[in-house]
Amino acid sequence: MRELATFSSEGEPRLFSDYLLTQGIASQLREGKDGWVLWIRDEDQLDPARRLLGEFQADPTHDRYGLAAREARAIRPIALMARR
Repeated sequence: MRELATFSSEGEPRLFSDYLLTQGIASQLREGKDGWVLWIRDEDQLDPARRLLGEFQADPTHDRYGLAAREARAIRPIALMARR
C-alpha cells in the first residue's frame, strides 16, 4: 500500500476514494496526525490514481464525483467480500 495524498478534512478524500473505487482502484482512507491520508492498495495503480487525483483537484465539484459516490455504495460491499 502506498500513500497518495493527505487532505486537511475528511469530505474530499472520501468523495475521491469513492470515485477511485468506481474506476477499479482500491484505496483506504485513514486519519493521521496531519489530516486524512489516502492510501492506494495496489502499487501498480498508483500512477493512474495520481492522474485521477490531478483531475479531481482541478474540479472537485464535477458531477462525476457525486455520481460515483452513489455507485460506490453499491460496489463497496462486493469489493469488501472479494478481499476476504
